[in-house]
Amino acid sequence: MKNILPRLLLCALLLTGCVELPGLTPLPPPTGDDDDDASLSLPETATFALAMNGEVDDSGAPSIVLTKSGGMFQFLYWAEGGGTPLCRQRFLFQAEARFGPLTTSSCGGCSGSLSISEVSLAPPDSDLDISSDGCDKDFIAGSDLSFLLTGEGEDENESADFGHLALIKVEQLLDQDWNLSQDGVHIADLVGSYKAAGLTATHLAMVRPSGWLGQRAGLDDIASPWGVQEWLPMFVVYRDADRPTDADWLPGEVFMTSLWQVGLAALPPPPSAPGGNTTVE
Repeated sequence: MKNILPRLLLCALLLTGCVELPGLTPLPPPTGDDDDDASLSLPETATFALAMNGEVDDSGAPSIVLTKSGGMFQFLYWAEGGGTPLCRQRFLFQAEARFGPLTTSSCGGCSGSLSISEVSLAPPDSDLDISSDGCDKDFIAGSDLSFLLTGEGEDENESADFGHLALIKVEQLLDQDWNLSQDGVHIADLVGSYKAAGLTATHLAMVRPSGWLGQRAGLDDIASPWGVQEWLPMFVVYRDADRPTDADWLPGEVFMTSLWQVGLAALPPPPSAPGGNTTVE
């Protein structure tokens, strides 16, 4: 999938405005022109997206549906102002989506759940439209967020937030008259924006509040918690509008993109003190 964050989708995600908040903030508008000096910039924000293709198996226990999928997960790192990503990390994965009474009871009445496994770094692909395919470890340094998928972080407090997601049907959220963000953006606004782009939003994928995104990045400060377990909305799940209406189980080609961008903590070098020493404030 070449244009995993096309301009139409970026515009569709501008629902919460551009309020500066710690950790995560809504996506800013595209600048219209790529920054010629982007290659010299350090990443300031990151977004996430995935594409997967699933096959439904409803031959198991009554009312239990299992959809097995494979796909690609992308971490995109951006300079200030957006434009073209500075680089991206691409991971191949396998996933299982489960739907039915046993699944929904385990996540507090959700529509289903999505578990991602067998994650591996994708090989370079010369056909991709971004020149810097993989992100050099020295370049992104402490801004590397791939642990959210792989669980392989340097800090023991980092967690694989994307390993297990709760799926909530858009119709269920509309029936609940639910606000996506704490500043009052309604789920109907998101659905309408995707419809205008020729896409159908089917679910929101949510992360646990106890993970890195909720506890460290501040997602719980801007996103509205859902349900008794207070899951936090992280992705919108969507498909092409002309697809059949069997989208409840995530069959065929399905896409997800993050509702928020993560502000990366790029600390400047400590200032020099008289006599050549350094001080840290």
